[in-house]
Amino acid sequence: MKAILAWHEIGARLVFERKMLGIDQVDLAKAVDISPSLLSKYEKGTQVISFENLVKICLLLYVDITEFIPKEGKSRFK
Repeated sequence: MKAILAWHEIGARLVFERKMLGIDQVDLAKAVDISPSLLSKYEKGTQVISFENLVKICLLLYVDITEFIPKEGKSRFK
């Protein structure tokens, strides 16, 4: 079965990883050079995240970018 790319799942993973490091939305948004409201939309899955911003966020959160792609269509971050 192919992995299904679901923006809300990527957003849930962003929240999970950000909170694990104790980083708030404002600080992460500033580091990525985006507004906190845009980061909030990414985290809610209501805005498609650009590849460039996803790479920046992954580097800041010390996460391999492949971890943001759901495997087998199953959510691991509800």
